[in-house]
Amino acid sequence: MKSSILRTTAIATGLAATATGAFVTADTASAAPRTATVMAASTQGQTGPSLNFARNRSFSKGKVLTLACYDRGQAVSGYYSSSVTGGTSDIWYQTSGDGGVWVPDIDISTGSNAPVVGRCAPNLPWTEGRGYVVTQTPGGSYSHANVYNQHSMDIGLPSGTPLRAAETGVVAFSGWNPGGGGNVVMVKRPGTNNCIQVAHLSTLSVGVGARVIRGQVIGYSGATGGVTGAHLHLGVVNCTSWYSQYVLPTQERGTSYPQGALLTSWNAR
Repeated sequence: MKSSILRTTAIATGLAATATGAFVTADTASAAPRTATVMAASTQGQTGPSLNFARNRSFSKGKVLTLACYDRGQAVSGYYSSSVTGGTSDIWYQTSGDGGVWVPDIDISTGSNAPVVGRCAPNLPWTEGRGYVVTQTPGGSYSHANVYNQHSMDIGLPSGTPLRAAETGVVAFSGWNPGGGGNVVMVKRPGTNNCIQVAHLSTLSVGVGARVIRGQVIGYSGATGGVTGAHLHLGVVNCTSWYSQYVLPTQERGTSYPQGALLTSWNAR
C-alpha cells in the first residue's frame, strides 16, 4: 500500500437479511423499515439493484413488501411510473424478508420520489454465496498497523476471483500503486470523500470516473504489489490522502473481522 432488458423492473438479492438494522447506514433518511405495495402488474426479484443480475423471484400487484434500506442502481422504467419524472428511477429497495431481494422504486408505492429508508450498508466485494477466510485482521501487526492500512483486512481469495462493487459509487482511482498495493481500485462512497479500496488485483475492469453499481465486477483478485501470495486487501480510505478511515461496515459481518473468520458474501451474481 502507499508507503510508510427485461420490460419490467428488477428486484434482487437472494441471501440478504435477518435483522433489519444490519442493512442500514445512518447517512440518509430514516433507519426504520416501512412497507410499500407493488403497483406494477408484477415485478421481478434480482440479486442486485439491476436487471442484469440473476432473477430471484416475482411479486404480483398488491404484494406488501417491507423495505429495509435503499441503494441507487440501474435506472429502469416500469408499469407504475406516473409519479416519477421521465418515467424512470435508479432507486432500488432491499426488502426485509422475502429473501432480502431488491425491488425497483418504479414498481412500488412509497409515497415519495426520494428514498424513504436509510442507505444499505455495503456488501463484501465478491459473488453471493462464496466464502473466504480473513488472513489478517484490521490492526494486524504484520502490515496493518500504519496510517494507510490500520482499519483494513486481508482475505484469502485465490487469484482471478471476480471482485464486485460493495455499493454503488464512482471510481476515484484505478491503476498501479507503487507503494505496495499493486493494482488498486477505489470506489467513492456516496456523499463522502472516503473510498472503498480493493488492492493487489490481477486485472482492473473499470476506469476512473466510471459509475459502478453494487454487484458490478470491478476487477479480479491477484498477487500484485508487495505480497507473499494471492489475497484481497480491503479497506476504507480517504480518497485523496489514502489514510485509513474506519473498518468497512458490511451487511454480512458488521465490523467484526477476526483472524480466521469465514466471510460469506450476499453480493450480487
